[in-house]
Amino acid sequence: MTDTLSTAFDDFEAATAEVRTMIEATDRFSSYPEHRVQAYASLAEARSMAYTMAIAPRTDVPRLHAQGSWHATTSSLGQNCQDMRYAIVLLDGARTYRLHGHLGAQRLALWQVHSHTMGHPDSKEIGNYDLTEIAGPDGTVDILISGTRPPGDDGQPWIRLEPSSPLNFVLVRRILNRITSSRRRSP
Repeated sequence: MTDTLSTAFDDFEAATAEVRTMIEATDRFSSYPEHRVQAYASLAEARSMAYTMAIAPRTDVPRLHAQGSWHATTSSLGQNCQDMRYAIVLLDGARTYRLHGHLGAQRLALWQVHSHTMGHPDSKEIGNYDLTEIAGPDGTVDILISGTRPPGDDGQPWIRLEPSSPLNFVLVRRILNRITSSRRRSP
């Protein structure tokens, strides 16, 4: 392991230990033993989410990470809405990406762009985009995503990134239109 990687991993471990010490020092932790299991579970959940949201994603081959980002039963920290499906993606502001596909039954498809990963001291919101408003009448999307609008693509839908940030954090929230069943229940 290189010195840089070793130091980064040591910092990650030290941050976890620091947060654990802070949790254990609270009055609630010492006064209510029945809350201790949840306190440790929340710490493990936050650590898992930090890995999934800030370390695992790759900007050279981005993909939506859905299972580790605000999943109702495993990665929520009490923040998610049960009606939404979440995903995250990290994108490099120096690169240009193209999102092409079909929205299907999504009623709402929000992309909230932040200049840095969550928790970064310089993180700021860059923009909010509802793909259902950008999509064509048939639900098709073809969107450029970059730090600066590429020349000659003025009519192309565009999602702006922070050009100087190698780790723009995009939080995706989706709601399906409805769920139907082909099998009817008896009255």
